[in-house]
Amino acid sequence: MSGTLVVGYDGRDGGEAALDEAIGMARELDCGLVLVFAYEPPARAGGEVADLREILKEMGTELEIAAHEKLADRGIDHELVLIDSRPGPGLAQVAEERDARMIIVGGAGEAPLKGALLGATPHKLLNLTDRPVLVVRSPE
Repeated sequence: MSGTLVVGYDGRDGGEAALDEAIGMARELDCGLVLVFAYEPPARAGGEVADLREILKEMGTELEIAAHEKLADRGIDHELVLIDSRPGPGLAQVAEERDARMIIVGGAGEAPLKGALLGATPHKLLNLTDRPVLVVRSPE
């Protein structure tokens, strides 16, 4: 196997599109996949941050189980990572730790300025890592 692809996976349409693209690339490149679910709640979540963090972690665990079944059925070598971090920094960290060839994430088709101002994950990744970032648009 030659390298690893890190995939941001959250179960939404963009995450599913990114996972599907990553599966195809993993086969073509003979790579393994590392699916990452980052679950740190937004800072503005208030006093219920601990509860929200636990709910998000449970949601990530359920998503990982579903993704594992999907990948195991297709014979794709993979690892699942839950990380207590915001998505951009979490994906960059895991990609660095695994020496990933590429980071693959879903995109909702935000306009460039909106994404840059609001801090969409793909835009943040471009500033957080030197690794290639592939943004896969979700089907409309």
